[in-house]
Amino acid sequence: MDGTYRLPEAQLDRFLVKLSVGYPDEAVEVEVLRGATVRSPDSLTAVTDTATVGEMVKMARRVHIAEPLYAYAVRLAAATRTHPQVRVGVSPRGVIALTRAACAYALIDGRGWIMPEDLKALVEPVFAHRLLLTPDAQVRGVTPAEVLRQAVGSVPVPLPSGQVATVHG
Repeated sequence: MDGTYRLPEAQLDRFLVKLSVGYPDEAVEVEVLRGATVRSPDSLTAVTDTATVGEMVKMARRVHIAEPLYAYAVRLAAATRTHPQVRVGVSPRGVIALTRAACAYALIDGRGWIMPEDLKALVEPVFAHRLLLTPDAQVRGVTPAEVLRQAVGSVPVPLPSGQVATVHG
């Protein structure tokens, strides 16, 4: 990483998600090596085209979000803003990213609507890179994932009837 700089928070906030895939196991890495020596990028076959991707984006935009889930997404972000180990919490752009990702997630699952579980499943990949922890939290080795688990646990989940579930600490 020498010679590179961390992106400023305003630029990190523009990425929809941050995923870590880790290293492949030995067998997979051997297959990667085999493929790298026999295939050139010119020999790859496209699995989709830009028109299909565009249609998929349009379909995701039509996924329904119930009103209580909009408020739930906002409350999840608000919980990061008031968390004692967070210096800068999730921005409104982050909440937009969470709901967009949840729509795509639901669509992939074959649904035309999102559920609270979709939002909870995506909180870490969508929010973690947007958090700036306090210096004290950083020194103590606190991770954004830990903070997000606490934040999610502190926000009541809306129920279909409009009631909310109680939070168990």
